[in-house]
Amino acid sequence: MTDLLFGPRELLLAHRWSSLLFTTYSLSLSFVESVIVSAVARNYRALTVVADIEGYRASLADAGAVGAGRNYDIVPVEAKPNGVFHPKIGILIDDEGTVRATIGSGNLTFGGWGYNTEVLELLVPGRDGRCFEDLAGFVEALGDQRDRVGAERMPDLSLFVETCRRAARVRGAGNSRVLHTLFEPLDVQLADIAADAGGAVSLTVLSPFFSLHHGVKRLATKLSCNDVFVAVPPRAPEIFDFAASAKAGFAASPVAADLFGETRSLHAKLFEINCRRGSLVVAGSANATTAALSGRNVEAVIVRRLDEAYSFGWRSSGSHSGKATGEKPPNELLGPCIVAYLSDQHISGRILGLKNAKGAWGGLLSSGARRDPIGSIAVDDEGRFRVLVPPGGDPIARGSSVQLILERQDTELRGWIVLEEMIAAAREKGPIARSLGRMLSGMSTGADVAAILEYLARAPEAAIEAADRQRGARVDRAAPLGPTSNMKASTFDPISAFDMPSRWKGAALHGGFESLFDALLRRFASSLPDIDDDGADDEDEGELTAPTRLSNRSVRKRVKRPAASLAKKAFAAMFALLEQRPRGMDRTAGLYALFDMILQIAPRCDNADELTRECFAKWLAAGRGCGSAQGQWSPLDRSVAAVLTKMVIDDPKQATAAHAHLQEWLGSEIDEMMRRSLAPSAERIDERRVGSGVNQASWDAAWDTMLATTTPWAAAKALEKSIVVGGPLCIPSGLTVEEIDAIRAVVKGEAKKDSVIIGPVDRTRKASCPRCNYLLPAVQRARLWECHVATCDNPRCHRVIVNTSH
Repeated sequence: MTDLLFGPRELLLAHRWSSLLFTTYSLSLSFVESVIVSAVARNYRALTVVADIEGYRASLADAGAVGAGRNYDIVPVEAKPNGVFHPKIGILIDDEGTVRATIGSGNLTFGGWGYNTEVLELLVPGRDGRCFEDLAGFVEALGDQRDRVGAERMPDLSLFVETCRRAARVRGAGNSRVLHTLFEPLDVQLADIAADAGGAVSLTVLSPFFSLHHGVKRLATKLSCNDVFVAVPPRAPEIFDFAASAKAGFAASPVAADLFGETRSLHAKLFEINCRRGSLVVAGSANATTAALSGRNVEAVIVRRLDEAYSFGWRSSGSHSGKATGEKPPNELLGPCIVAYLSDQHISGRILGLKNAKGAWGGLLSSGARRDPIGSIAVDDEGRFRVLVPPGGDPIARGSSVQLILERQDTELRGWIVLEEMIAAAREKGPIARSLGRMLSGMSTGADVAAILEYLARAPEAAIEAADRQRGARVDRAAPLGPTSNMKASTFDPISAFDMPSRWKGAALHGGFESLFDALLRRFASSLPDIDDDGADDEDEGELTAPTRLSNRSVRKRVKRPAASLAKKAFAAMFALLEQRPRGMDRTAGLYALFDMILQIAPRCDNADELTRECFAKWLAAGRGCGSAQGQWSPLDRSVAAVLTKMVIDDPKQATAAHAHLQEWLGSEIDEMMRRSLAPSAERIDERRVGSGVNQASWDAAWDTMLATTTPWAAAKALEKSIVVGGPLCIPSGLTVEEIDAIRAVVKGEAKKDSVIIGPVDRTRKASCPRCNYLLPAVQRARLWECHVATCDNPRCHRVIVNTSH
């Protein structure tokens, strides 16, 4: 019992826990988010809260909850046939399989972990090996004992079962046990253990509730124990009525202990049973009530068996009365509510606690002050329903938890919507999935952007493979994109955040992270950039409270932007992976995704303008050879045209270089049909994203300026025509005097025609002289693309080379 004063939050902070399971009767989501989630925010993958249906119903008043059903799972259950689900268990696991567990009396509320007097037992492998075996059986039974525990949906808890079973194999000297009431009443189990210790001699009870005196009497009777003591704390929901008990023929003596003498309200549950051979100390969720001891409620306690008599320092109490707060004991569902979950674009669930629920209900989605109707919802005889999420109403795109509201006449019912694929994504990847979710909802912080960039720097395939699945991530881009694309066009829906088929089979969902990344690409493709980061700059604050809207000026002062070097590293990794593919259609999906990611992410980093220009330069280079066939212009061609035109808007001196790149992309001069088809439009979404605030007149002026320039390639083609066909001599700019003289000599017939070599040059190889195969030095190779003319440095050759490649 050395860990008696150990607090549960200290345990959360003591290690990098990744998977957590809690059971509770009462539930406060503001507590869960501000205490539990905040303690493990940097590390956890899965947080599951299994709560009694009444605690779940009460939690619906926490309208400001951010992560309910989104960052952590809520599973409402009911104890059948007419009890409550009352255990207070915690199981904490890290990625290496380290496990700790707790059994206590405190609910997941501020009172349960703070201002009430509670008890908590810490279970450690080795010493508590048998306890972990008992815990594994309890968690496993939650999904199997449907006649005892009712749940509309029970998530996969096999990780907790398997980890506890492994911990159980680490045996130590301890002989403690965890008891629960799923199969047998608690008083019967305690009587059996006491009998094995020679039989009970005395019973001391510490409890906030008693069922009058009937609960204590029931346990004492099962133990065949006549010496009964009941603690009288200074403050508790109920104070045992010794006079009424004596009048009913059951004698009990009042006791007190300094350990439980605080003025905080007592909520601890403790039974001290001294036996002929040692003693039993029982702590956990079970009150001294008939519902808890008879097995009507689902309870869980730990029994520490000691070789000697043990006492918490009980002494005879000078008073039979403390102050009763009047708090009510655990009760069954007091009002109706909804259990709902989102999967495969449908919201499914059930109405609980309401007779005659069948019929049509009006449905709404509520998050914060926002309420959006989703149409009529049909409910069957058992209270179940399933409805397709309408376009624009997807809960995943909200910035906080979402409740489903059903209305009919004067009746309004509510329930949290659990986003199953979002929960599955976090289970797969941990905090990075929640960062993706916040970015998807438009509520991300600079820390989220940095986390995503760090992830992509290590795993660029996540973006490129998502691009292949999404095939452009927008309807107007969804033309065939080559053999690497593996998603059918008929399944594509740019509005829904999750349109991938569900893998939910009543157990673990796999592929949730892929679905989440797919959804993010769809959002990027169809929305304007989130340039203003209006979340807080603390990396964990997004886990705790809904981001507060700030003025742009305040945002600029507070926000810590990701370093440009990190963004460059991430984009470099993605470009390197894309460039491993052959040029052409195999790269198209990736080019769409990277185009969208540059527009959405680069503006939120340090040195945003410079970073955007650098990333688009790499994007244009990676896109060489990926243009559409003549006359079949795609959105990718128009995106290239928009990026190049925006370069000219920003710096008119870039007009010639931009024109040259467009010619290279299209593989030809820009004729009138191309000019009209590819001209930027201020109404299209890509132009609005590339040039925020740029009007049509500015687009037109820059487009005309760019196309009015003479590019080095066009000059080289004109020079070719002058030499081969004849006509006015067109000398490109950037040529040396010697090169100009050599060209004029050939045109006049004063030099051999092979003194000037005209033809295409392969950009992907180091260029050499077509005549003598002499490898050109770097300066001359660069000139082949800058002015499309170079000179062979071989003294025996010294020919002029005119490059007619784009």
